Amino acid sequence: MTYRGNYFNKRYYIMMITKFYKNIFAAILILTLFQPVLFAQEKLSKTDDCIEENIFDTYSDKENLDEDFSSEINTEPTVYKRNFLVATGALLFPNMVIGGWNRIMVRAGWTQVTFDYILHFYEHPWQWDGDWFWTNFVLHPYQGGLTYMGTRSANFSPIESMLWATVSSVMWEYFFETNLPSINDLIYTSIGAFPLGEMLFRLSYSLQNVWSPLRFLGNPVRLFTDPAMRGKTNLPKGNVTELSFRFGTGTEIGKTWANSEYESILEQYPAFVSAFMNVVYGTPYGNDSNIPYSQFELSFGGSIGFPSGYGYKDLETEMMYEVNLLSNGMIFARSLESQENIRTTIGMVFDYDFIWQSFFDFSTLSPGFAIKQQITFPESTLSWQFHLDAILLGTTDFYYYRRRQFENYRSYRAYCFTIGAESVGLIEWENKSGHKIGFDIHSYLMYDMENQIDGKMSPGLETFAICQLNYEYNIANKLSLGLANSLYLKYATYRDSPPIFAMMYKGDVYTRIKVK
Repeated sequence: MTYRGNYFNKRYYIMMITKFYKNIFAAILILTLFQPVLFAQEKLSKTDDCIEENIFDTYSDKENLDEDFSSEINTEPTVYKRNFLVATGALLFPNMVIGGWNRIMVRAGWTQVTFDYILHFYEHPWQWDGDWFWTNFVLHPYQGGLTYMGTRSANFSPIESMLWATVSSVMWEYFFETNLPSINDLIYTSIGAFPLGEMLFRLSYSLQNVWSPLRFLGNPVRLFTDPAMRGKTNLPKGNVTELSFRFGTGTEIGKTWANSEYESILEQYPAFVSAFMNVVYGTPYGNDSNIPYSQFELSFGGSIGFPSGYGYKDLETEMMYEVNLLSNGMIFARSLESQENIRTTIGMVFDYDFIWQSFFDFSTLSPGFAIKQQITFPESTLSWQFHLDAILLGTTDFYYYRRRQFENYRSYRAYCFTIGAESVGLIEWENKSGHKIGFDIHSYLMYDMENQIDGKMSPGLETFAICQLNYEYNIANKLSLGLANSLYLKYATYRDSPPIFAMMYKGDVYTRIKVK
């Protein structure tokens, strides 16, 4: 039985997606070639805490102006130049270490690259690969992020560092593995390196003031760049304004309804424990800056618990797991003039998300528009945000593979490549008595690409949302208790498979420890 819709046209789709990515990379190329004209900046003196040689760094930034003119007139800190030798080391070092470890220590077959294979690299066609979700959409962005952080430490701008990460990715695909070069790996290792690498780069320099060894946490490339640069790195502007850790326990239940031809499955996860880190870097409300990621928000953590008995691999049937990262960073921001008790920011945002868990998974790379506003009342504060993004490349799980509804399935791949749109809505109220209520919704509309495996993972349209409602109460200065509720809803319709509807509820109680 097939399920075909009028919106599926293979030739039109290929032409559309090809044109889409050509426009994206053309825009990046134009920004790179004409950056001196597009982002011209005056050479004014800067204070130590805002030194950053950056193609986006202009002095229309009110905060920079205030800092500049508040400093002493004769104070001219050195702005260090780019170090191409260190950047080249950052380009080669991660690939050589990761490739060498897998080749020599692990003896993985896909790393046994021969000299003849390297000489004929141009004969290897590019493809969309179907590797493990964790490898493709977590480890690859992090691997690109290592090169990105290394070149940022060598005083290169974010766009320049992203281009170095792209070169690193191409080198890896051609010369460090025997698998055919992967289109999705190139996109996630290069573009994905920008949000992940920039956040880790800034956190590394911010947290080193708390405890020196923390500079290597998430940024081990500093083991190489710190001695090589000998203190001549332009420190990133900004600092962590909020940092907290959340520990909880709860339960989860979900069900997927499919066509009568296939099984509808109820999945219950009796109990789990979780740990999350939440970071606010810079000021979200009233922010005015041209420096990418001088303001960002990051939530990262995971859960482990008892399984439901269902799963794609044996690991899933033996335990419940979740790895969760939701983030957004301002590419540039403008503070709108408003009343004294209202602070408003509008600008361009980049949302980088992934959730990999027992019941569902997805990932997105999504630039777009954002508005953030905070209203201060005599006894309380109300904050809200709205983002509207375009998904450059995303993924979402495919139910019929994820729950073994087909006889023949591949051992790693249970997801679809997608493009589409993303929106984020958030509202939070807090009063001086310590009560805090927050609601947020992340919603996604995705088109599953034509290029799927085995002819069964078919193109489709998917829409899903994750809604969260939290209540929190401060019981001490740095300690609070909370109750969290999360609802996941999904409807997907495919060309060659029956539509599905999925719903999952997760509830947990938690303790939050506020470090800052």
